[in-house]
Amino acid sequence: MAITNAEADDATKALSAIENLIREGALDEADEAFASSEQGLEAHTRTPLVLVRLHMAQKRHQDALQVAEQKLVPKAANNPWYWAQCVDVIAAGKGLEDACAFCLDGLSAATAADPKAAMAAVDGLSQKLRTHSDRIDFYSNAIKQAPDVQFLRLRLANRYALAGKPHEAIELIQTAEALAPLPDYAERTRSMLYPLIATYSESYDKLKSTVDPVSSNSASLRRMARFATAAHRHDEAYDVLKTALSRTPDDWLVLYRLVRTRLTWAQRSDILGRLLDLRDQKGPDAAWDLQLGCFALQAGETSRGRELLASVDSESAVGRTAQALLGSINAIDDAHTLSSALHGNDEVVEVERDNAQGTVVVFANLTQGLELLPLGYLDSLFADLSLNAIYVRDHSGLMFQKGLVSTGSVVSAMHSDLAQRVARFEGPVMTLGNSFGANVAIRAALGMNVRRALSFSGIFNMAEARDDGGILQSHGAAELQAAGQFENLLISLKSRNDMRVLHVYGADFSPDHRRSMDIADLSCCQLATVPDVDHHYSAMEAIARGQFKDFVTRALAD
Repeated sequence: MAITNAEADDATKALSAIENLIREGALDEADEAFASSEQGLEAHTRTPLVLVRLHMAQKRHQDALQVAEQKLVPKAANNPWYWAQCVDVIAAGKGLEDACAFCLDGLSAATAADPKAAMAAVDGLSQKLRTHSDRIDFYSNAIKQAPDVQFLRLRLANRYALAGKPHEAIELIQTAEALAPLPDYAERTRSMLYPLIATYSESYDKLKSTVDPVSSNSASLRRMARFATAAHRHDEAYDVLKTALSRTPDDWLVLYRLVRTRLTWAQRSDILGRLLDLRDQKGPDAAWDLQLGCFALQAGETSRGRELLASVDSESAVGRTAQALLGSINAIDDAHTLSSALHGNDEVVEVERDNAQGTVVVFANLTQGLELLPLGYLDSLFADLSLNAIYVRDHSGLMFQKGLVSTGSVVSAMHSDLAQRVARFEGPVMTLGNSFGANVAIRAALGMNVRRALSFSGIFNMAEARDDGGILQSHGAAELQAAGQFENLLISLKSRNDMRVLHVYGADFSPDHRRSMDIADLSCCQLATVPDVDHHYSAMEAIARGQFKDFVTRALAD
């Protein structure tokens, strides 16, 4: 029996109210509302859909499946919303194999009727699949069913990229581009894959040929700068970042990349004034101010750097980082003398002391010392301990993968060069690094036949860390895809009873605590914590609290 327009409107309102209750988690109220209105809802096309959603929210999967098979499945071929709901219900009530079969069978019609609904259903089902291989098979079969649907090709391209198959990923992106203009995320994926199939210099040139500096977004320009840095084309990286700064002056990620680009002192001085003027115009911004504070410290403007770090809201997302850096700087005597060698841009810098008690090999990074601390401050701590220091600086951002340019971008050659350098000095030798730098430091100790290493929040298993989320965001996708080539230090250290690794981490930071428990049973490793630290910056916190020199002394002891 047909219903009147007024009855249809009343039913629509009632169903919308029930769906709101479901979204809010008020399932008992939704159940009662449905029961009280059921007679008036019977003829409405949305009624079985809402009932299935209610059963699914209540975890009554078999009830949902029964309603779906009776009311939705027969009409799913002509109704993409029914079809999409059935995919979810069958996955829960029958299993993933049946859900995939149903999804693929109706995929072509659903994508033609409502591409967004189809995309949501396909993505939701893909997330339930257990492995990369399962997802690759699913999307491959989906493309056979709907070969002209662009998003399916792009999803499969992403899966190939995650599986470390860049050639397949790029080929799929190219075929997707032939169907329609690419969305921004697909362009980003393609450009991130360039270094996996070409050199960084070639990747920079390729990206440069496709990016219009006048109209391009900040992300593309930042990626250009990163590729140029990795290719040792530092002046070009600087020029690209100046363009990005002109285009998007409020984007703190431009400053983030600027801080991590090798610059001359003249370049730093040239741009610092411009940045400070921008800061005065735009006012406080926590993330922007943190990066500018770091840049000011790198440029030798200590007082302004301190001022900017102190201005960062301690409750902001970057507040703990700013406080840790400021605390470490304040804990170090301003009267320290900066070695003239540290002003330059040499990849390896030696600082020799009179009557030195030992030597520490520090694996620094593009932001300088441990995390964000300029090397001059770090060097003053080693001066207090009468230690020679060899600073190994990562100008390309690829040291943990390729070693140094000056030694042919071969890790073993870097180890040999460093071994020859430390052989000139008397006393015990130790390597030291933080986070990824700690992984490099421990591998260097093994390669140099050095018995001691000091790790701050170090990463011991790179392949596992690749999938560990936020800590890796500052590193490039290409290097992380290649993480499988690195030795697992948990295995390498297991038989090295002659080694002594002191591993320090923040006591209250669960990701570092979890990784630290992985090495707790290794006889060559000792664990130490910086109390009440709930973030990754354990080295700066140790400096701020006066513990750093104690850790160094402990690690050097026999």
